[in-house]
Amino acid sequence: EREGRRGDARAAAERLLDASECPDRAPALLRIGRLRDAEGDDPGALAAYAEGVALEGPGSESALELKALATGTAAFEKYVSALRRYLSRGEATERVGALLEIARVLGDSLARPRAAIAALEEAVEAHPGELRLRRELGLRLRDAGDAEHAASAFEDLALADPTRPEGWRELSRTHLAMERRIEARLAAEPLAVLGVPDDGLKRLLREAPPRPGEARSGSFGPALLERLAADTPELQSVTTLLRVMEPALAKLYPADLASYGLGARDKLGTRSGHPLRALVDRLASALGLGGFDLYVHAHPHATPQVELGAAALVLVPEDVLQLPRSALVFLLGQALVPIARGLPALAKLTPREVEVVLAAAARHVQPRFGRGLTGEDVLADQSKRLFKALPRRQRRAFEEAAQAYVDAGRVDFGAFHRRAARLATRVASLLADDLAASVRMLVRGHRDLQGREGAALLERGSAARELVTFWASGAAMQLRKHAGLLEAPDASRAT
Repeated sequence: EREGRRGDARAAAERLLDASECPDRAPALLRIGRLRDAEGDDPGALAAYAEGVALEGPGSESALELKALATGTAAFEKYVSALRRYLSRGEATERVGALLEIARVLGDSLARPRAAIAALEEAVEAHPGELRLRRELGLRLRDAGDAEHAASAFEDLALADPTRPEGWRELSRTHLAMERRIEARLAAEPLAVLGVPDDGLKRLLREAPPRPGEARSGSFGPALLERLAADTPELQSVTTLLRVMEPALAKLYPADLASYGLGARDKLGTRSGHPLRALVDRLASALGLGGFDLYVHAHPHATPQVELGAAALVLVPEDVLQLPRSALVFLLGQALVPIARGLPALAKLTPREVEVVLAAAARHVQPRFGRGLTGEDVLADQSKRLFKALPRRQRRAFEEAAQAYVDAGRVDFGAFHRRAARLATRVASLLADDLAASVRMLVRGHRDLQGREGAALLERGSAARELVTFWASGAAMQLRKHAGLLEAPDASRAT
C-alpha cells in the first residue's frame, strides 16, 4: 500500500480476511472499505463498511465511513440492515444507540417517518426503561403530526423519571402544538417543583393561570371519590363499618372547642359573610358535601384540623388564611375530602386508634376479636360505650357491618390511612389547580419532606413524587375535564 499498489494491498487484506476468524476482522473490513473507496469502487466499499457495522455498531469508524459515502436509498438500506444484524449479535453493547440510529436513518435519510415510528415503538416495548427511546418516539410522533400519541409518549417519559425536566418540557410543548394552553401549563408545572427556570412556564402561568376552587358543583362527589379510592373488599369492610359507627364515634371522641379557645358562638355559619365560609362552601359544593361546621382559631397549627360531632367540624388556623388562595384551597381540600367520603374519623384518628375502635366494634359479633391488640379492659370498655352511643335504628346495620369486617380478614391500617391520605391529596391538588402550591403545602404536613428541594423532593416513595406523577397523568386530565377545569373560565362558569 505504501508503494501505491492499493489493488494488491486490498486483495491481500481480503485473502487474509477470508482465511481468518481472528478478532481483527472489523479493522480489516475498514481497511478494505477505504482501499475500495480509493479505487472508486463505491459498492465494494459500502459492502465492506456494512460488514464492519454489523460487527461494531453505530459508533464505529465503519459506520462513519459508510454514512459519509452513502448517497442513495440502497446505501442507507444497507446501513439499516447492517445495524439490525449488529443488534442480532448477543454481544452487542450499543443496543440503544443502534435502535436510535435505525430510527434516524429511516425517518431522515430514507424519508419513511412511519417506519421510524414503528421501529421505535418496537424498541420501547423491548426496552421500556430506556428513556432516550421514549423521547425519540415522542419527537418522531410529533414531527409526523400525531400530537395525541406524542403526548402519550412524553407522558410516559415524564412519569418514568419525574426528576428529569425534558419529559415535562416536551409534554408541555406537545399540548401547545394542539393549542391546549391549560394542559400545556399543567404539564410544565413540575418544572417549578424541580426549581428549573422556564420562560415557557412563566408565559403559560400568565396566559392560562390556575383557577383554585373553581371546579364544577358535584364534580368530585362521594360516588366518584369511592371509585377513585378503589378500595379492596377488606378496606371496603372498614369504610362501611366506620360510616355506620360515625354517630357513636362523635360521642367517643367529642370535639373540645375550648382547647382551641373557641365556643359554639364562634361557628362561621352559611350567613356569616366571612370570605372563608364562602370559599369552603364552594369547595364543599364541588365535593357534594352537605353539613359541616366551620371555625377559625388562633392556635399555631400548620394545617386545618377535623373534629367529630353531629356534623364534622373543620377548624382552620387563622395564620392559614394569609396563604395564597391556591395553597389555602389545597389545605382545605385535604380536610374536606374525608368528610365528603363520610369518613371524618380518618382525619381525626390515628391508624392505631381506628384499629382499636374497630376491634371494639367487632367484639359485638366475635367476643374474642382483637385479643392482644391492647388491654382487655380497654377493648371491653370501648365496646360497651360504642354500642350504647349508637342510635337504636342503626344497631342492625352496625352488627352486619361488624360481621363483614370480621369476615374480611386482616387489614393493614397504616397502608389504609396512606391510601386515604393519597386520595385526599390528589383531589385537593385538583381543586387547588396549582402544583407548586400543593407541593409546598404537602411539605408542611410531612416531616420527611421538610428541608428538601428540587429533585430531592421527588425521591422514590415520597408523597411529593406520588403527587407530581399523578398531576399530569391521563387520569388527572380526565378528572379535570369532568370538573370543567380544562375549559375557558367563562365556559366553565356557564355550566
